[in-house]
Amino acid sequence: MNKVVLNCMLILGILISSNFVIAQESNFDPFKLKAEYFNDKGVKDKMVFSDKKGNSFKIKKSDFSNGVYIKQGEKWLKHGVWLSTYEGRITEKIVYSFGKKHGVRESYYENGKVQFEDQFVKGVQQGISFQYRADGTKVYECPYVIGKKEGVKIEYERNGSISFKKNYKNGKLQGEYLQYNNDGKLVARTYYELGKQVGKTEWY
Repeated sequence: MNKVVLNCMLILGILISSNFVIAQESNFDPFKLKAEYFNDKGVKDKMVFSDKKGNSFKIKKSDFSNGVYIKQGEKWLKHGVWLSTYEGRITEKIVYSFGKKHGVRESYYENGKVQFEDQFVKGVQQGISFQYRADGTKVYECPYVIGKKEGVKIEYERNGSISFKKNYKNGKLQGEYLQYNNDGKLVARTYYELGKQVGKTEWY
């Protein structure tokens, strides 16, 4: 048995013994990695291994960032779940596909609750984004299309009532801009066109 094959077997053995979940009957899937895998002492920074399809992977493990690279040509690209950490706690989780954000990005408060939640498709923000307070109440929800705000952004008070409804088109305010009081009653209406206010605000 040559040295290269032996080294590969040793690396795979370490990963398997470290609960890194490389099943014998399936291919390694970086999208299923969990935070606790990187806490295992058997998982080392810059460790390189391959799956059954011949893909080459490299581990990134540090005090601030944990994840897996996949090799494409001469480049190593982020692939699967990546975690940003600070003082042992996770501050951000991003899913990558061949170097591009693809899936959910979440950032967290110190108490572990989600602060921001965004969706990406092939590196471009797409879908509804959310912001939350540290107590879990929603701050806003905002739709994105091809990286720009598109549709109605809704902002909320801590009690769950709506405070603003803002219409966007191609990333700019367009149409009605509505403001509500704490009881959910409409108190002001403004119109926008291509991001600029049209006329005066109507107060109720």
